[in-house]
Amino acid sequence: MEGQGNLPPQISAEAEQLIHAVDVALSPAVSTEERNQAYNVCERFKEESPLCAIVGLQLAASARSPTIKHFGLQLVEHCIKFRWKDMHPQEKLSIKDSVWKLMGSGTDMNEPSYIKDGTARLVVEMVKREWPQQWPNFLQELTDLSQCGKEYQTELVLLVLLRLAEDVAVFQSVDPVRRRDLQQGLTANMAEIFDFLSRLLRVQVTAYHERKLIGSPTAQFHCRLALSVIAVFQSHVEWVSIIHIMAHEGQLLVLFCTLLSDENFRLPAAECLLQIVSRKGPAKERTPLLILFNQGAIASMLESAQLASAQPLTEVNYNFLKRLTEVLVGMGTQLCSLYGKEPEVTKPDTLAMYLQAVLALTRHQSLSINQTAATLWVALFKHDRLNIEPELLAVIEPWIAIAARKFVKTSVCAYNAMDFDSDEEFTAFHQRLRSELIEAVRLATVLAPSVTFSYAHQWLLSQLDNTNSILAEWEALALFLDAVACKAKEAPAGPQLLERCLTYQSSDPSILSELLSCISALFVYVQHDPQRLLQPVLNRIFSSVLFSGPGQSKENRTKIVRNVRRHACSLLVKISMQHPGLLVQQFEYLKSNIDRLSKTQDDSQLSRMEVLTLQEALFVISNQFTDFQMKCDLIGEIIRPAAQQWTAISPAFNSAKEFLSFIGLDRPPPEPSVEDVHGRNRSELLASTSVFLAVLKRCRTSIDPLKGHPAAQHLAPLLFDTFRLARVLHQLWEPEAQTLLSPGYAKAHDLLESEIVNILAQGGMSQSGMPACISQLNGNVQKQQSPLERVQNFLAQIHNNVFVMLGSFGETLGEQFYATPGLAVAVAGTTCGHGMEYIPDCRLRTVVKVFCRPFIISCPAHLHQSVILPFLAHFLPAMLQRLASRWQQTMQQQRDENQANLQEILCDVIVRLATRDYIELLKIVILTMTTQFQGEENDEMMDAEGSSSASQVVASVSELGKTVLSEPSLCGYLLQFLLSALWWPDSGNSLKAANILESIVKYWAGLLPRNSAHFPSSEVACLCLSHLLNGIQLLGQHDANLSALIHLGVLMYDTFLPIYPAAMSELMMRNAGCSREDADQYQDKASSLAAGGGQKINQKMERSKRELFRKMTTQIVGQHLADLFRKPVQLASLPKMGSLKPRPKPDAINLADAGLADLFIQE
Repeated sequence: MEGQGNLPPQISAEAEQLIHAVDVALSPAVSTEERNQAYNVCERFKEESPLCAIVGLQLAASARSPTIKHFGLQLVEHCIKFRWKDMHPQEKLSIKDSVWKLMGSGTDMNEPSYIKDGTARLVVEMVKREWPQQWPNFLQELTDLSQCGKEYQTELVLLVLLRLAEDVAVFQSVDPVRRRDLQQGLTANMAEIFDFLSRLLRVQVTAYHERKLIGSPTAQFHCRLALSVIAVFQSHVEWVSIIHIMAHEGQLLVLFCTLLSDENFRLPAAECLLQIVSRKGPAKERTPLLILFNQGAIASMLESAQLASAQPLTEVNYNFLKRLTEVLVGMGTQLCSLYGKEPEVTKPDTLAMYLQAVLALTRHQSLSINQTAATLWVALFKHDRLNIEPELLAVIEPWIAIAARKFVKTSVCAYNAMDFDSDEEFTAFHQRLRSELIEAVRLATVLAPSVTFSYAHQWLLSQLDNTNSILAEWEALALFLDAVACKAKEAPAGPQLLERCLTYQSSDPSILSELLSCISALFVYVQHDPQRLLQPVLNRIFSSVLFSGPGQSKENRTKIVRNVRRHACSLLVKISMQHPGLLVQQFEYLKSNIDRLSKTQDDSQLSRMEVLTLQEALFVISNQFTDFQMKCDLIGEIIRPAAQQWTAISPAFNSAKEFLSFIGLDRPPPEPSVEDVHGRNRSELLASTSVFLAVLKRCRTSIDPLKGHPAAQHLAPLLFDTFRLARVLHQLWEPEAQTLLSPGYAKAHDLLESEIVNILAQGGMSQSGMPACISQLNGNVQKQQSPLERVQNFLAQIHNNVFVMLGSFGETLGEQFYATPGLAVAVAGTTCGHGMEYIPDCRLRTVVKVFCRPFIISCPAHLHQSVILPFLAHFLPAMLQRLASRWQQTMQQQRDENQANLQEILCDVIVRLATRDYIELLKIVILTMTTQFQGEENDEMMDAEGSSSASQVVASVSELGKTVLSEPSLCGYLLQFLLSALWWPDSGNSLKAANILESIVKYWAGLLPRNSAHFPSSEVACLCLSHLLNGIQLLGQHDANLSALIHLGVLMYDTFLPIYPAAMSELMMRNAGCSREDADQYQDKASSLAAGGGQKINQKMERSKRELFRKMTTQIVGQHLADLFRKPVQLASLPKMGSLKPRPKPDAINLADAGLADLFIQE
C-alpha cells in the first residue's frame, strides 16, 4: 500500500495516467485545451472504469502529494455513492477493509484537513448504506480505532461522528427512509455518545493546558482535538433530547461555561451554548435550560465578557462578544416564555446578577451587540410578571442612561467599521436600533415614568442651556423625548419643559427643526393648562412657518430652510389629528392666521405647498364640527380658487396635442435665464389637483348616510374634466403624441430615479446594488434639476394625482358617482381603452392600485350588475392580453443566452409587480375574507410572540365573485389569467393565484346539482388541470409552490373526477405520465371517501390520496437548474429495524474503557 511497485501492470498504468492528468489539470502553466483534456481523462475514468475504487484506494494510500491522495479519496467516494448498490458483497467488504486500514495507518498530525475529512467521508457514506442493519460491528470498530492510542485516529473518529450527524440531522441530506433508521440508531444511544464526547473534551482540554505549560509542540494538536469535539457537540445539541444535554446535573453546560474563559475555546463554546438556549419545543424540555441562571454560569459569562473587552479589538474577540450577547438574550427569552406560565418555574435567585451582565454588554460601543440586547429589554419590560420584579425595576435607571446615548448617531467607531461596508448600511441599521430602543423606552416609561422623564428633563435642559449643542444630540433627544412623553403624560414638570422650548431661540434651521420635534413630543402637556399653553405653541409654530434665512425669499430659499417651514406646517397637521378636540376651540384663530399668512407678499411669503399643508390642518379640525353645512362652507371656500383654475385650464384636456402645447413639451426646453411660462401652467395644474387630494384625504364622510361627504357638492362638477385629463395622460404614450415631443423632451416619459429605486427595492434588490443600476440606467445624477427632470417629475406626479382622485371619487360621492350614466364605459375607456398597449407597465400599476381597487371596493352591491360587470367586461380581457404578452417576452429573454442588461432587469421586475397587483385586484373581485374564531390552542410549543393564534382568516367566493363566475365570458378571462399565473416563472404570484383558485374550486365543488350551468364544462375542467400540471412541471422545484399546487390539484381532481372520469384520467396519464393503475387507484379512493357520506372525512385516507396524487405527478415535477444533470445518489432500503434500546448504563466508566461499541441491543 505504500507504493505501486507490486501492483498489477494495468492498475499501475491507470494510476500513473491519472496522476499525470491531475498534475496537468492543476498546473498553472498548461493551456486551456490541455487542462480540459486532463479533466476529461479524470472524469471518464471515474464514470466508466471498473478499476475506479481499486485505483482510488491505491492513490489515497500512497506516499504521493496531498492533491493526488485527495483525488484518490474522491474516486472511492464516487464509487460508494453511485455504485455501491450494484457491487458484490465481497467487493463491498474489500473496500470497507481498505478504508478502515487507511484510517488506521495515518500518523501525520499535520496532514491537510481535507485529507482527513475525505477519509472520514468514505466511512460516513458506507455507514449511510449499511448501518445499523448490515454493519453491526461498525461501532465496535470505531471504538477500537479511537482507543488505539493515536490522536490522529481520534480526530478521524470525531470527523466521522460530525459528518454523520450533519447528513442525518442537521442538513438532512439522506433519503427519508434511511434517515429515519440512522436517526433512530443515534437517538437510542445518544447518552453513551455524549458521555464519550464529554470525557474526551475534558481530557483534551486538560492535555492542552499541560502541554502548553511545558511548551510542548503537541499542545496545538490537543487544542485542535478539543475544538473538533466541540464541533461534534454543535452538530448534536440542537436536535438531541434535552436529557442528554442535562445529564449529570448539567455538567456539559458547566464545562461550556468554563471554556468561555479560554481564549482558544470561548467562541465555539459560546456558539454551542447559543444553540442550546435557542432550542424550541415543549416547555418541559426547555425548563431545564434555566439551570444556566446559576451564579457560577453567569459569573463565567460576565468574566469572559470583561476579559474579551479588555483585549485588543480583533474579529475573533468581537464575534465572541456578539455570540455571548446572543446567549444571554437567549437565556432571557427562555425565562420570559416560561416564567409565569409553568408552575415549576420560579424567579431565578440570580436575576439581579443576570441583569447586570446584560447591562454590562449594553454599555458596549457596538451597535450589533446593542441591537441584540435591545430585543431582550423589550421582552423583559413587556413581561407581565418580570416587569414588576424589583430587580428589573432597579436597573431601569442605569439602563435609561445607557440607552439614551445609543440614540445619538456616531459613526466613528472601530466596531462599526467591522460591521458595515458603507454609510448607507450603517444608517439603515442605526434606524432599526433606534426603533427597538424607542419601543424599549416606551415600555420602561410605563414601569418607571418618573425615572425616564427625569432623564429626558435633564437632557433637554442641558441642550437648551448649551450654546454649542450639536445637531446629532438634538436629533437623538427629539426621538427620546417623544418615546418618553407619550407614556408619561401626567409628568408635573411637563408644562414647564414645554414653555422652556417655546422660549428657546436658534438661527440654525437644523436645530430649529429638531426643536419643533421636541415641541411636538411635549404637546401632550398642553392638556394640563390649554388656556395658558395652547396659543403660545401655535404662535411658535406660525413663527417657524415664516422662518427664513438672511437675504432669502420664496425663489431662492435653501433646502434646509424649506424643510423647517414644511416641518412646522406638518406639525400643525399632526397635532390637529392627535388633539382635534383642543384645536377646535382655536379654529377661528387658526383660520385667521392661515388666511393672513397665505396672503403675505414679503420675503416670508408662503409657497403653495406650505399654504395647502396649513389648510389641511383646517380640514382635519373641521371634522369635529357638528354643523355639516359649516364643513361644506369651509371646503367650498378653500377649494373654490382651485376649482375655478381647473375649469379655466380644462380646454387643454381635449386632446394630447393641446395638452402637450399647454405644458410646453412641444417646444424646446427653456434656458435658465428665460421665464418658463409653461412651467407655470404645470405648476397650476399640480396645485389644483393637490388641493382636491387634500380635501379627499383629510375630510371624513358624515356618519349620517343622508348627508354623505361634505366635499361631494364641490367635487362632483370636476368629475367630467378629471376623466378627460386621465384619458389625455394615457394618450401621451401613443406614437402620434410621441412625434409631437420636442427633441429636448424625448425622454420625458422615462422613469424617475426615485421610481427606479422603489421598483428595484420591491423586486428584492439590495440597496448596495442599486446605485450601480441607477447610474447605468439614468447616467450621472445632477444636483440641480434640469428642465427635463422637472417635466419627468410633473408627468409622474400628475398621473398619480389624477388616478388617486378618480379612485377617491367613489368613496366621496358614493352612489351619486356610481349612478352616473355611462360610468362603466368611461372608466373602461380611461383604464383600458384604445392605446392601452402603449401605456408603460409602471403607470398601469398605478391605475390598478390607486383607481381600480377603490373603485371596485366602494361600489354599492346593488350597482355591481350595472357598473362593475360592464367595466370588467372590458378590463379583464385587456389585462389578460397585456400581461400574457409581457410574460411571453420575459420568458423569451430568460431563454436567450445573452446576459440581460439593466433595462431588461427593470422590465422583468415591473412585470412581476404588475402581475402581483392585478392578482390582488382579482382577489378583491372574487373573494371575501371572514375571521373564524377557534378555541385556544395548546401552548406547549414555544411561540416567538408569546401567544397562540385564536382566530383564522378564511377566504370564500363573494357575491360579486359568484356573479363574475356565472358570466361565461368574464369567467373565461379570469380563469385563463389565474391558470396562466400558476406556471409563469414567478413563484410568489403562482402561490397567490393558487390561493384564489382554491376558493373558486371549493365553490364549484359546493354547487348542487353538479350539472348546473355554472359548473365548469369538460373543456374548462381539462384546461384547469392541464395548467396546474404545467405549474407543477415549471415551478415544482419550489417546496411551497409544489405543496400548494398538489393541494389545489387534489381539490380539482376530486371536483371534476366524478363528473368527467374518463377525461380526467386520460389527461393525467397523457400530461403527467402516470400509470393506469395509479389513476384507477385514485378513483377508487375518491369513491370510497364519497361513499362515506362526507360527514367525517378520514384524515388518513385524505393523506394517502394526496400522496397518491403526488406520486402520479412525480415524473413532471420541476427541478432546480443545479439538479437537472445531477447524478442520483444510490441508497438502497435495508431490512426493517427492530426496536433499539440503550444498553444499561454502568455507574462509572473510565475514560480508558470509554467506547462507542455495543451501543445497540436489537430485539
